Amino acid sequence: MKVLLVSPLDPRVPIQFKHLMGGESTYTKMLLRHPPQSVTFVHFTEALDLKLITYHPLYWILLYLQKARLLPPGPRAYVFRLHDNFDLVYAHAHPIKISGNYVPLIISDSSSNTLFLAYYLGLPRVICALWQFSKKIIYTLTGTIDGEVNTHLAADNFVFSEWARIKKQELGIKNTKVIYPGLWVPNLKPQQKVRRKEIKILFVGMWFERKGGRILLAAFRRLLVKKYPIHLTILGQLPPDIILDAGMPIVHKNFVSYPKLLHFYQTHDILVHVPLVIEGYGMVVPEAMAYMVAPVVTKICVLPELVQDGVSGLVVRPGSVTELAKALERLINDPQLLKRLGRGARSRFVDKFSLPVFQQKLVGIFDEVLQQ
Repeated sequence: MKVLLVSPLDPRVPIQFKHLMGGESTYTKMLLRHPPQSVTFVHFTEALDLKLITYHPLYWILLYLQKARLLPPGPRAYVFRLHDNFDLVYAHAHPIKISGNYVPLIISDSSSNTLFLAYYLGLPRVICALWQFSKKIIYTLTGTIDGEVNTHLAADNFVFSEWARIKKQELGIKNTKVIYPGLWVPNLKPQQKVRRKEIKILFVGMWFERKGGRILLAAFRRLLVKKYPIHLTILGQLPPDIILDAGMPIVHKNFVSYPKLLHFYQTHDILVHVPLVIEGYGMVVPEAMAYMVAPVVTKICVLPELVQDGVSGLVVRPGSVTELAKALERLINDPQLLKRLGRGARSRFVDKFSLPVFQQKLVGIFDEVLQQ
């Protein structure tokens, strides 16, 4: 089947790191690189270049309304005319409207734009409510579909977690399915995960504050005082007030390519991903689990779904430097526990978050929609 894919992609050369789509881009690249056997995805950017689709005039109106802040910030709304035969349109994260002949539309979200406004951007509740009201009116009048408005007009919809499904229910959106996004299962060679005397800890995230970067730095400094043989790698932009001491065993990089990111998974022992309040999904967690990296995460949102405490990683209370330091100290002092959690992480990844599992469920939805 031929599917038009409308889903976010990061630019090849990032200009502003904070505007990178992160896990959403990883998801899109996964779909394009590893489509299910019966599916051919055509990304909308390629379809535009090949004139398989064109922008409908309504697209420019919605774009203007978003720039004028009459629509909330977030993924751009797209309105297309189709000039080629597509069996399906699959839109992830982006609001969408297809003009012309009917083609079944499937939509998905990692979580919710309402949560993005309130927690990612930290906007006051009144502002969020006004934007959501405005969006509902404009999208209803124009027939635009997203994960919160006109969802019933889509042939089917799904989210990335049970937590996100519950959040949709709270917004009055029912019949939402859950499909965990799948990732390629790497072939690990035994020597790739040989334990060293030095324990290597990894932090990945462009949103350093929100992902708990300050908490990790404070916990790491406590462990250094105890002379533990540890090393920290930070991948992501740091706030301007944080200056790393030259003598500390810390490597920092603002940005690395995806292949280099996979190399860091192969060479590290522990992933620390400890958001304080919100986490829409956290693609970095199952990515690291695929490489037998033991994750330490906070007990918020979707993260306890990804990591089983004491089985495939450790789950700690959000915002607690002491609890995070104790969890890391526990792993440092118990190599067998670290090894067991790494293996548990890999096993859970294969069972729940691997590409074959995802592909089977996604094709199931596609087939079900086409048979309606």
